[in-house]
Amino acid sequence: LELATKDLVHLPEFAAVISSDALIGRLLTIEGNAQGRKHIMLLSHPESKIPVQIGENGIQAMLAGQGHRIARLEYQQRSLTDIKVGDQVLSSRFSRYLPTGLNIGVVKSINESEITVALAFDPDLLRYIGVISAKTGRP
Repeated sequence: LELATKDLVHLPEFAAVISSDALIGRLLTIEGNAQGRKHIMLLSHPESKIPVQIGENGIQAMLAGQGHRIARLEYQQRSLTDIKVGDQVLSSRFSRYLPTGLNIGVVKSINESEITVALAFDPDLLRYIGVISAKTGRP
């Protein structure tokens, strides 16, 4: 998604982009653009990586986009037995840019080589979005 309105060019890079119930991505500046145009890197994008926390124990990992509504967990700090299908995935307190505790999705499947996450938003159904200034929680 590319944004060009005058109000959005003044928002900080990496600000959280949210739907009514979930984090959907981050606001990025388009390289080499003098007008300060922004685009949204969705969490599902293959180049997207953000720190997350999983389940009640707050297990830390990196979420890497895999395409439409799917992501995978990388670098989890504990064994796979500490993560269960259905565990909630939230934005991590260790992010330099994103507010802590934003809904991201749930653990969908676990196997020996990969943990997949079903993202909480459907990009085909997005009608309205919000932007939260990085780490401040201000709209």
